[in-house]
Amino acid sequence: MEWENSFQSGSIFLNQHLLNVKVEDASINIHYWGAKKEHMSNHMHQHSFYEVCFILNGEGKYIENNHIRDIKKGALILCPPYTKHQILSDTGLDIIFIGFDLIHTSNELVQELFDVVSEREINIIYEKQNSAVTHLWISLLKLAIKENTLYLVNNIDGVAFTLFCSILKEFKTTSSQNEYQSVRTSSADLVYRAKLYIIDNLSEPFTLDEVADYLHISERHLSRLFQQELGQTFSGFIRKERVRKAGILLSESDIPIKDISLQTGFRSIHYFSNVFSKEMDMPPGQFREKFRHVRLS
Repeated sequence: MEWENSFQSGSIFLNQHLLNVKVEDASINIHYWGAKKEHMSNHMHQHSFYEVCFILNGEGKYIENNHIRDIKKGALILCPPYTKHQILSDTGLDIIFIGFDLIHTSNELVQELFDVVSEREINIIYEKQNSAVTHLWISLLKLAIKENTLYLVNNIDGVAFTLFCSILKEFKTTSSQNEYQSVRTSSADLVYRAKLYIIDNLSEPFTLDEVADYLHISERHLSRLFQQELGQTFSGFIRKERVRKAGILLSESDIPIKDISLQTGFRSIHYFSNVFSKEMDMPPGQFREKFRHVRLS
């Protein structure tokens, strides 16, 4: 996305005519509209309001509370109030930016948009040069210096309010997706590790608290993960794995059934026979005879 002088001219116009946005259920105060070509490094600083920057061109670093992130063309950055931050660039960045805060709102969804980004550590979204939000922002700057500025002045509050809400929604959506993905990845990883531990030690008598201790999580959390990720109970998974392994040994080896019951963690051959029969609809001996015959033929 190329730099245009209209970005600076539009910002000047908006600073003259739009420093407060009022709609039916919300009011937003705008501290500044800005645009700068070849913006170099600045000092570590903070604001009492939200600041959003969009990188039109260039590369650099964004530092927030001692965390450093690369920034480049297409990056959208949102810094919440009272958050120390800094931009570094050796070659310069073409940027547009806005400083604003919420004065009041009776709309819970609008309040949530402002609250959610304040809870995140760093708000950066990449590859937003073709997003609807970016096009709306740039269109607003360009419209501000066109011949229809009178129309814009009379109708600008709704457009600007849409822009602010759209920006915040971008970060809220990304936050939700990231949190969901993080939870899903973490949960799947924990269950995967639990499954490996169980499968590798099937001859041992497992308890929920033993496996939970191995994973450094609570018994309740582990039990919930098995239901959530696998759709079955912890004990149900272990029972099916024991029977599955026993079925393999019965059909592919000549190991005595008593020894198979011990190798798969059953405390007695009688208990093994009962569980196996319920799961497979036939006793171990019959299963061996039927499936060994199929295999050998």
